[in-house]
Amino acid sequence: MPARPDPLRAAFLVCDIVGATALADRIGDEPWLDLLIGHRALVRAEAEPRGGEEVAFRADGSILAFTGGTDAAAQCAIAIQRAVADLDADYAVRIGLHTGSALRHERTVIGRAVNHACRLADAAQPGEILVSPLAAGEAGARTEPVTVPFGSAAGRLPARRLAWDPQALRAPRRFGRATTDRGACA
Repeated sequence: MPARPDPLRAAFLVCDIVGATALADRIGDEPWLDLLIGHRALVRAEAEPRGGEEVAFRADGSILAFTGGTDAAAQCAIAIQRAVADLDADYAVRIGLHTGSALRHERTVIGRAVNHACRLADAAQPGEILVSPLAAGEAGARTEPVTVPFGSAAGRLPARRLAWDPQALRAPRRFGRATTDRGACA
């Protein structure tokens, strides 16, 4: 009989490398592996001191859970974006953040809250952090409202853009995906 899943209430942060497939094709397998190892170390280094735990890693993205509060997850998202920018790396990340309940099963998490964070990450532009209105309210961080396309042409997903760069807020938002990569939650 399979083990019963454990309920988990947390802020879920999804961090995805933008254009990962094209980047991996361009640089080759060994440099790609080195980049992934370095990136995961960077993400963990920002998450762990803030109480975050990597609960899943898929392809080129991490799913983190923060049980100590949404503010810690928001601060981690900002720290990850700044660290990647400071690397002057050949890649960018997009981040989605939502708070809710999920189930921890084996070596992953499953649930609508995780799916919502994944949708936000997929909708984010390179270097952008999108948070759900619920997570924005809990985090108390400086945000601005945006509406991003979702699913069908008529679908819209309410979100808030989290400020991490003084020039990031009020910048025009491009609609549509920057890449055809499916992201960390595919």
